[in-house]
Amino acid sequence: MQPLTVDNFPDVLERSTLAQRRPVQDRSCVARDPRKIEKRESREESDVHRASILLALATIAALNVILFGGAALQGESSGRLVALAVPVLDLCNLSASAVLGFWFFQRRRRLLSVIFWLNIIAFAVVLPIRLNGIIPPRALLFGADLYWLNLYLSAFWILKVDEVRRAAHNTAGVA
Repeated sequence: MQPLTVDNFPDVLERSTLAQRRPVQDRSCVARDPRKIEKRESREESDVHRASILLALATIAALNVILFGGAALQGESSGRLVALAVPVLDLCNLSASAVLGFWFFQRRRRLLSVIFWLNIIAFAVVLPIRLNGIIPPRALLFGADLYWLNLYLSAFWILKVDEVRRAAHNTAGVA
């Protein structure tokens, strides 16, 4: 092969494999239809949005049951109601925190994203304590439940406002 110089550049370029116009073997680098990509991303985004709303509502409902059972009911019925609602809260809180953390991260709301992801870390820290049978003070549990209730009500509000804005944007784009 000849060394590349200014004088022989066109000749070397012409003989190169890039200039031979071979068909592309790997189709992953070929441009795709942007409308299909946008539609798929929009559908995935709406699925995450819908899951975020449902999980936030489930967490809010579980928190309401726990707070009502802990504050208003007395005796054995309160204990059974709270005992049933706590695992539901744990499951909803973990899944909702993951999905909402992801959703807020996508929208560049980093602080809210970190707050929800910290819920998962807090759960991982508290889980061994709970599994050993240690029950935190009632005031601490009540405060954590109020914190989560306010957090998820705020998240639900943001989700609904985003949904209304998106619907207004979509109808404005159609008109």
